[in-house]
Amino acid sequence: MKKIRWLLYTITFLLFLFIYNSFFNYDFFKFISSIFSTAPIHLGLAFSFITCLCSILLLIKVSSFNDKKATIGMLVTLIINLAFLFVTGIVDLIGSLFS
Repeated sequence: MKKIRWLLYTITFLLFLFIYNSFFNYDFFKFISSIFSTAPIHLGLAFSFITCLCSILLLIKVSSFNDKKATIGMLVTLIINLAFLFVTGIVDLIGSLFS
């Protein structure tokens, strides 16, 4: 269970780097757009949604073990992933309205 939690923490950090680079690095934006033929913000939105679901499922699993530190860590991870989902969703909505 501990390895799965640390894997989710690592995926959350990598998601942050992906979203940051898709906002502020034009070469990265062009590279991802050429590979997937879609805007990286759409991929960031999908990855954020998937990590939110994984965080919720893992939070339910961890809270059944009565491990307070793990539960707090998963709550923080869930809040961070929800923030990523909210920010990428708002940016994607604004981008789709003005494109």
